Amino acid sequence: MAARLKPYHEQEVRDKIQGGQLVNLLQQIALEGKYNGEKVATERIRAAEILLKKILPDLKALEHEGFVDTDITLKWRR
Repeated sequence: MAARLKPYHEQEVRDKIQGGQLVNLLQQIALEGKYNGEKVATERIRAAEILLKKILPDLKALEHEGFVDTDITLKWRR
């Protein structure tokens, strides 16, 4: 496989995606069911979701399993 011409191409693409416009589109559809007074195709909504996933991190719950070996000392100030 050939080496990439632009190793940082992915970040460049992320920078070009207009996240604010995508958020506005999805927010208006969620609140009003329309965007600028027009119905929006399901494909356009799905495309906006996919692009947002490219620029925004997924927020996932983390759960710690296991034992934490540390002592905690609380000091109260008055």
